Amino acid sequence: MIGAELISELISNVISNFFKLATSFIGSQKLNGLRKKRLKKLLQDSRFLTGRKLETLTLKIGTTPEECRKLLLEMGAKGIFLKGNIEGWTLGE
Repeated sequence: MIGAELISELISNVISNFFKLATSFIGSQKLNGLRKKRLKKLLQDSRFLTGRKLETLTLKIGTTPEECRKLLLEMGAKGIFLKGNIEGWTLGE
């Protein structure tokens, strides 16, 4: 009987963990979608036609520079150098 209870608990834990991971993944996908939308708005701002600093974009969407670069690349943005050799990004044409 103990073996059956142990197997039942194990299966329950596996299913529970699967749903936790799935929920986490779906939540992160939704968050990344919102971040991409915000990035697009920031890059389309007519006051910054030459591009935006990575540092600014990162602060505005709440990510690390690496996460921000990944999102920018996924949405087709292009990396550039701004004045002072500062990393910047612009929307691809």
